[in-house]
Amino acid sequence: MHSEDARLQGVPALESLRRHSHGHEHNHPGGCHSLQPGLQQRQRWCSGVRSEGFAAFEQVYSELNGSDKDVFILFSGSVDPATGHSWCPDCPEPVIEKALASAPEDAVFVHVSVGPRDFWKDPNCVFRTDERTRLKSVPTLMKLGTAERLAEEQLMKVDLVEMLLSE
Repeated sequence: MHSEDARLQGVPALESLRRHSHGHEHNHPGGCHSLQPGLQQRQRWCSGVRSEGFAAFEQVYSELNGSDKDVFILFSGSVDPATGHSWCPDCPEPVIEKALASAPEDAVFVHVSVGPRDFWKDPNCVFRTDERTRLKSVPTLMKLGTAERLAEEQLMKVDLVEMLLSE
């Protein structure tokens, strides 16, 4: 088992989310995501969990809120099965990958897809209305348990992302 995978052991929500919407488990570095594996920093990002929908977010939240680990959650548009790409054109992963050196070594990263575009655009979308998220836009990167967050064009500025990840 890789050291990054070991960080997820003992966190039931994260272990159970390793098996998600398309039904296979991720026992390999990198999981299921749009990032290319290879660099050590990328492997640190990939040690997190990619999940789909609000129920998955709630599971992670209940398990990790109040944890002694720094938990960072990236909310983004879901992948459109017809195109294989997210409906949200802003892609902060390259900037986040570059900024990862600033993150605490034991940080946990969770990537939550907010659902299809029409679901997200509804003003009553639970990601917009729930007090734990109160998202105004995607992509948004937040530090769990704090008011700290970056959204949209802020996520394209490596210095801002580094500041969020290191505080």
